[in-house]
Amino acid sequence: MLFQGALFAALLGTTVASSGSNSKCLSSNTVGAANYQLCCPEGQGSGKGTVGDSVFEFTCGQYLTGKSGAGTQHRQVNSAKDCAQLCSSPDCPGASWHSTGKKCFVLGSGNTDYAPYSPARDWMVLTKSAETPEDPDPEEDCKEFIDAAKETAAAQCASEKEQQKKECESNKASALTEAKAQCEAEKAQLKEQAATAASQCEADKTAALEQCTTEKEQVRGEEKAKCEAEKAELANGATASAEQCEADKAAALAGANQQCATEKEQLRQEGEAQCKSEKEAASSQCQKEKDEIRQQGDSKLQQCQADKDSALTNANAQCATEKDQLQKLVDDARSQCKSEKDAAASQCEKEKDEIRKQGESQLQQSKSQCDAEKAGLQQKIKELEEKASSVGSGTGGGQWLSVDEKCRSNSWRSLCDGTCSQRQFTLGGVDFQVKCNVRTNGAVEEIWWYRQSILECAEACALNPRCLGVGWRSFGGEPEKGVCHAMIKWDHIYQLVNTAFPHSGGEHLIYAKGRITPTGAPGT
Repeated sequence: MLFQGALFAALLGTTVASSGSNSKCLSSNTVGAANYQLCCPEGQGSGKGTVGDSVFEFTCGQYLTGKSGAGTQHRQVNSAKDCAQLCSSPDCPGASWHSTGKKCFVLGSGNTDYAPYSPARDWMVLTKSAETPEDPDPEEDCKEFIDAAKETAAAQCASEKEQQKKECESNKASALTEAKAQCEAEKAQLKEQAATAASQCEADKTAALEQCTTEKEQVRGEEKAKCEAEKAELANGATASAEQCEADKAAALAGANQQCATEKEQLRQEGEAQCKSEKEAASSQCQKEKDEIRQQGDSKLQQCQADKDSALTNANAQCATEKDQLQKLVDDARSQCKSEKDAAASQCEKEKDEIRKQGESQLQQSKSQCDAEKAGLQQKIKELEEKASSVGSGTGGGQWLSVDEKCRSNSWRSLCDGTCSQRQFTLGGVDFQVKCNVRTNGAVEEIWWYRQSILECAEACALNPRCLGVGWRSFGGEPEKGVCHAMIKWDHIYQLVNTAFPHSGGEHLIYAKGRITPTGAPGT
C-alpha cells in the first residue's frame, strides 16, 4: 500500500517534458554535473529532445560564439533543459550551457555570425531545430517518472522497515526490561517465602527435638527401672549358682588333679622311651649323612682339581694364542706406521723440494727485479749527476754542490736544526724554498722511501710537474729509512696549507716557489 501510494503521488506530480531519440537529457530532473554526465557520457555525445514547443539538438564539448559575442548570459542555470527553456522565444536560434559554472548564454536576433567552438570541457550547445514536436508518448514519457516513483517508494519502504525495526527493538527492550523487573520481583517474593519456610522449619525442628528429648528421658527412666529389677533378680540367682559352682568346681578339681598326675607319669615314661629310640636313630642317621658328605667332598675336590688343571691348560693355550695375535697386530702396526712414516717423509721431502724450487725461483725473480730496479736507479742517479755537473754553478740544477758542507751533510737534520742557514736552492732547474717547523696538508701525499738525502727527494720533485714540494721529519726512524713526503697536485687538490709544528725535531717543507705558494703558518 505504501509503494502504490508513493507511485500514485509521483505520477500526479509530473508532466511530459520531451521526447525524441535522446529525450532523457532534456527531460531529466538531474542538475549540474549529474545532468551533464547523463547527456554527455565521458564528455562526448549528441542528441535531441523537446522542451516546450521546440525541438532542440544538443552537442557536447562545444559552445557558440562569434564577433558579436556568445549571447546574453544567465546565471544559476542548473540543467540543459533550463537553458533550453531560456531559448524559447522565436528569435533565439540556440544557446550554450556550462554545467560546472551553471551559466547559459542565449543567442538573439543580433547574433548572426556565431559558430561552434571546440573542444570545450563541460560545455554543451543547444540548437533550435525546425522540426515539429511529436506527440508525446505517455508510456515513454512516464517511464522515467515511474522509475523515479519506484525508487521513491522503495526508499520509503526501506525507511518504514527501518522504523519498524527500531520500534521492534524498542518494544523488545521495553519488554525485556519489564520481564527482568517482574523476574526480580518474583525472585524477591520467593526468597521471602523461603525465609518464612526456613524459620517455620527451624521452629518445628526445635519442638520435635524437645519432644524427642522428653520421650527419651521417659524411656530411659523406664528402662533403668526395669534393668535394676532384672539385676536384683539375677543377683539373687547368681548367689545360689555361685555356691553350687564352687562345690562342683572343688570336686572336679580334685578328680582332675588325680587324673593329671596319672597321665603325666605315663607320658614321662613313654617320652623317655621315645627319646632314647629317636636319639639312637638320629645318631645313626647323622653318621650316615656325614659319611656321604665326606665322600661327596672328596669327589668334588677331585673334580675341582681336574677342572682347575684343565682350565689352566686351556688358559695357557688361549693366552699364548692371544699373545701371538697381539704380537702380529703390533708387528703389522709397526710395519704400517713405518710405511706411512716413510711415505710421509718422502712426501715431505718432495714438498720441501717443490717449496725450495719455488723459493729459489721467486728469489731469482726478486733478485732479477731488484737488480733491474737497482740498475735503473743507478742510471737515474748517473743521469742526475751528469745533469748536475753539466749545469755547473749557474742557475740550473746542481746548486747543492756549491752550498756549505753543513747544509749538504746529513741534510735530513741539518737543514732545519740551525746548522744550515741557507733557505733557497735551485734543483733540476726549479727554485725551491725551505720552511722549517711546519706540518703541511692540502695536496695528495705520496711517501717516497730509501732516498739518500733531501737533495734526491727535491730533485725527483723537480722532474715531476705535479709535485708542489716535499715534506720530511727530522725525528723518529724516517731519516734512517730515507722517507720523504711528496705533495702531488691532483685535479682540484692543488694547495699547500702549513700548520705550525714547533716540537723538538719538527716537521719541515721544501717547496717549488714557481708552482705553489703555501698558506697558513709562515714557518721558520
